[in-house]
Amino acid sequence: MGDLYDGEPCAGMQAAFTPPYRVQLAPRLTTADWGVRLTSYAPLFTRAGEFEGVLAMDMSAAIIGRYERRCRACADAPPPADWGGVTVMDEK
Repeated sequence: MGDLYDGEPCAGMQAAFTPPYRVQLAPRLTTADWGVRLTSYAPLFTRAGEFEGVLAMDMSAAIIGRYERRCRACADAPPPADWGGVTVMDEK
């Protein structure tokens, strides 16, 4: 954590520093000395709303895989027998 990046800025990093400021996500996983990861860039603002800088964050491919499996398991699970009074409408 807190490693300095001394490589050439990628398109996502450059876009994060360019108005309109938005969160940027790398289009694919990349491999570097610290493993396979997905990088995102988030703009930082002062309390007055002025652009201050960019926070870059890497998430390991292993963690992304765990989240993906958990989401798929939830999506594939049958609905509960008792919805607790909630009416679920389908498209029929």
